[in-house]
Amino acid sequence: MIKMQQPSISINSHDVPGPHYRMWKTIEASEGTTASDVARMIESANISALLNKDAPLLNIILNCHGSPGRLAIGGSGKPGIDKENVGVFGFLKHYNLGTIWLVACRAALDPAGQGFCQSLAQVTKTTVIASDDYQSVGAWGTYRIVIGGLSGHIDEYEGTVYGFTGSGDMHKGIDPEDFVHTVLV
Repeated sequence: MIKMQQPSISINSHDVPGPHYRMWKTIEASEGTTASDVARMIESANISALLNKDAPLLNIILNCHGSPGRLAIGGSGKPGIDKENVGVFGFLKHYNLGTIWLVACRAALDPAGQGFCQSLAQVTKTTVIASDDYQSVGAWGTYRIVIGGLSGHIDEYEGTVYGFTGSGDMHKGIDPEDFVHTVLV
């Protein structure tokens, strides 16, 4: 399990298999949620964090179905977040946000996925973490999150993990807990 510093937000797509991650702020994204909706959710939570915790969001977890170059945050088969609309997140760069964690299958697979992740990192001027493989919490992870009541955690990634920086760098094969400073080890 990866333990997130708080305040953090988790946006869980309505159709992603459980468990849904819980953070300081947790949002269940309804069917049809768009990239613009997600950007506004992040902005609203960040303003709340600044007012109530005197800190910007340290982690942003997007938990949804994915494919190389696309996040299905509004549900499978619905408009999602891709390289064509990632620019809607551009205004968030002024907020000094923490790490964006893409808990989505194959988000960093191939040039399409890596290009998308890099674009998201550059437009938001923050770090993006994603993997090139299918993601699964499994029975033990589900037990720890649901039965164990672990709030503020996400499961480890399957596959090769990538870190994309706001300055344009891509790092392959990272250990996310060593790569970013917004987790508790």
